[in-house]
Amino acid sequence: MAGTTAEVKKYAREVIVRLDDDVFAAVIRTGFGGYQAVDDDYTLGVPLLLLQGDNEPYSAFMGTTPDWAKRDDALLTLVPNAAHNANQDSPGFVNDRLATFLADAAI
Repeated sequence: MAGTTAEVKKYAREVIVRLDDDVFAAVIRTGFGGYQAVDDDYTLGVPLLLLQGDNEPYSAFMGTTPDWAKRDDALLTLVPNAAHNANQDSPGFVNDRLATFLADAAI
C-alpha cells in the first residue's frame, strides 16, 4: 500500500521488516497517537503545502486532507500516479511542487 511502483513497494517492505516490534509500536504511537485535539478555530498561521498521492490507500487521509487544507488555507496538491509514499512514487513531481511552494512562500 506504500507505493504504486514495484520499486517503492519493495523498498517499503525491506525497511519495515528491519523494525522490531517495539520500534514499530513507537512509530505508530508517534504518528497516530501523539497528536492533540485542537480548537475548531485553530489554524497553523503559516504557509502550508499538503501533498498526497492520488491513489492514497488510507481512507482516513483521503477523507481529512481536504478539511485540513480548507482550515489552514493550504495548498493541497494531489501527486499523480502515487500512493502513500508519494515522494517516492513521483520524486520529480514532488520536488518541483515543493521548490515552487518554497519560492512562492519566500520561506
